[in-house]
Parts: sequence; structure tokens; C-alpha cells
Amino acid sequence: MKCIIQSHIKESFHICEEVSTEDNNTNKKYKDSVFTDLFYEDKYAKENELALYNALFNTSYTLDQVKIEKIRIDDVVYMKLKNDISFNVNNRIIVFCEHQSTINGNMPLRDLLYIARTYEKMVPLRGRYATGTVKIPRPEFLVFYNGESKTETEYIQKLSDAYIDKMDESNVSLELTVRVININTYAGSKLLEKCRVLNEYSQFVETVRAYRKEGDADYMKKAIQHCINNHILEEYLSRKGSEVMNFLCAEYDYEMDMQVKREEAYEDGLNAGFEMLIEDNFLDNRSEDEIVKKLVNRFSLSEDEAKEKIKEYLDKK
Repeated sequence: MKCIIQSHIKESFHICEEVSTEDNNTNKKYKDSVFTDLFYEDKYAKENELALYNALFNTSYTLDQVKIEKIRIDDVVYMKLKNDISFNVNNRIIVFCEHQSTINGNMPLRDLLYIARTYEKMVPLRGRYATGTVKIPRPEFLVFYNGESKTETEYIQKLSDAYIDKMDESNVSLELTVRVININTYAGSKLLEKCRVLNEYSQFVETVRAYRKEGDADYMKKAIQHCINNHILEEYLSRKGSEVMNFLCAEYDYEMDMQVKREEAYEDGLNAGFEMLIEDNFLDNRSEDEIVKKLVNRFSLSEDEAKEKIKEYLDKK
């Protein structure tokens, strides 16, 4: 499925349509997000990457002073929407990801898998078994959070937090740290003051979110036009308004898909709980009335709902 916009931002807009198409880049295994396009695919992506790099590490490089090598390792973790980016600047690999929903506590593990694949691709097989030390770029891992949950302005996630064995935490053989930065404008991150493009991107996300909450069918169009009028990513949105609409459609579809999956998983877990309670109590020779009371107390069901769950269980037998 792909959302196709049939006109340019400066002309007229059409609502996203679901169509089947194989043209352009639809053979990709993922869909790019606005974030990925802005910092990876766009013709000014290298300028944006370098601006972000300079802001993060307090440098002032220009494009003629450094070499920026884009890195993309696919299929490390299955995702329909691509929102992570990596690039190599001055032998430092920067891996960063955008989160617009709940922050994923598994980012250190994901980044470990990602950097392992990156080094595997970067170092030839012969070099891995050579006696001399193979020099590799230093990695840096970041998450930019702009979701609606209130979080700290900045904090660190560690791979060791996921270890089952918590003994001797001061002597961890393998550690990986991820710097999580809240880039919502309310959070007041100094990074936004240093990096104009990231600041404007954050404002863009908040504008889209605000128009979406109004419930207008044309909220994407109106949000984009508002940003252009207020000089928020003005050049980028004026040039790529139609594509940005496509990206927003893909992001919305992905968000809805994930929400449905979470709801389905919750329902599956709840139904498994019903069945386990009913089965255990039947095995203990409890009466149906006793089981109804337990269902009501445990799951806050009405008596009719509890009886229906018992009926559904017995129908399966």
C-alpha cells in the first residue's frame, strides 16, 4: 500500500488514496519517514547531518573539511517504517533514531545488532583473522524522542540494564550506551538551540500533531502550509510537499498498524487468562457459579460476560 499525492504543495492537494503500485521506490522493504528523508535521502541531507553532528559534538566542520559516508544496514530488526539513520564522519559512526511513540527499552540491543552488522560489512573477512589490530570507527548511539509522553530532557540507556545476571555490575564485559534526547520544544534541550534543522523538524512534528487533533481531513496539508508560512522547514516543504504528504501517510499507517497489533496482543493475553482460570477451576471441580464469581472479581466482568466466557470455553472443548 502506498499513499499517492497527485499534486505539488504549491498547487492543490488530494486526500491520500490507497493504491497498488510498483513504480519509483515501492520495491523497498521499508518506507522512509520525514525524519529519514530530511537527514538521509534529501539532496541537502549531508548538510543536515553535518549540522546535527556539529551541534552534538561542539564542532564547526564544513562539508569541504570532512567526508560524510552514509551507512544503511537493512533487516537488522524488521520494521515497515525506516526511522533510523547512520553515517560516518571523521571515523566516527553516528547511529540515531527518532521515536514518536513510547521509547523502546531495547534500543541498546538493537544498536548492538546494528553496529555488529556495520562492522561485519566494513571489515573484510581476511582482516578479521589478521594478527594485527584492525582499526574501526568509534560508534555513537542516539535516540531523538518527540512523542507525547513526558520524559526527561536527556538520559542514558545501557545494554547492561537488560542483563539477567545483575551481579558485579561494575565489571561488565560488554556495554553499550544510548543517549536519549527529548527534542520536543517544551523540553528545552540545548541541542535544538544549536541545530536549526532539528529545531524546525521538531516544530513541524508538533504542528502536524496539533492539526491532526483538530480532526480535519486535510490536517496534513494545513500543517505543511502553516509551516511554510511560518518559515519552518520552508524550503524543504515547499520543494517536497507532496512527498512529505506520502511520508506522513506512511507514518500514520505504521502507527495505526502498531496500535492494532498491541490491542490484538492485549486481547489475546486477556482471553488466555480467562481460559486458564476457567480450566483450572473446572479441574478443581469448582461449580460454574463459583467460576463466574472468580471471573467477575478477577477481571471486573459482569455476570453475563463471565457466563459468556465460560460458554465460549466449553464450546471449544
